[in-house]
Amino acid sequence: ASPALAVVTYDATAGDDTGASDEDFTLNWNHITAAGSNRAIIIGTYSRTDNGAVTVTVDGASATNWCTNTTGSDGLATLWYYKGQAVGTNAIVVNFTNVSPDRAHAGGSVSFAGVHQTTPLGTVVENNTAGATSLSTNLTIATGELGVDIIGTRAAAGLTVGSGQTQRQNRCTSNGTTDICMGISTSATVGVEAMNWTFGASQVAHQCTAAVKAAASVIPGKAVFLD
Repeated sequence: ASPALAVVTYDATAGDDTGASDEDFTLNWNHITAAGSNRAIIIGTYSRTDNGAVTVTVDGASATNWCTNTTGSDGLATLWYYKGQAVGTNAIVVNFTNVSPDRAHAGGSVSFAGVHQTTPLGTVVENNTAGATSLSTNLTIATGELGVDIIGTRAAAGLTVGSGQTQRQNRCTSNGTTDICMGISTSATVGVEAMNWTFGASQVAHQCTAAVKAAASVIPGKAVFLD
């Protein structure tokens, strides 16, 4: 029998942001995963900084970093995965270490079933702008996959998701000193999808995109009848 690709299916989303806290370098939230085989959580974060480091844990275990985008002006977008999480409540913790003080942060998570357990995400495609009212990144999505992206802007001017995507997170927050917006979306478009967001005003923005890869399943063998 030959292997066939399963279909990646969306499960749930959750997230957190610094809100009005001026010295908050940790985000904490609970993500609820439903029953399903070949599970994975994709986590995106954004910070108004281009220095320091980000760590992400799910139920105390380290997530795998897949993208860190600090290209150009002040901003840090990251994309992570954690595979095989438990069904039920998953505690997600994001730490921003050695970053400049008074920086706003936001993060979000999206869970899926039917995800490849060796390579959950495909090749990263990054993009950024030093000042524009939109940002668009072409991502190739195969049959059975879903596209996912994280985008952040260094001011809270608002985010509007593109027509070929489904918004999963849209958080604009200010801690009294700095403000940001962070968005996460998915797309089921097969082929090349422009993962696109527009902003309420010209913004510095950073984006990470990748395809969520489908798990392999086995097609039952054909019965052969002999004369």
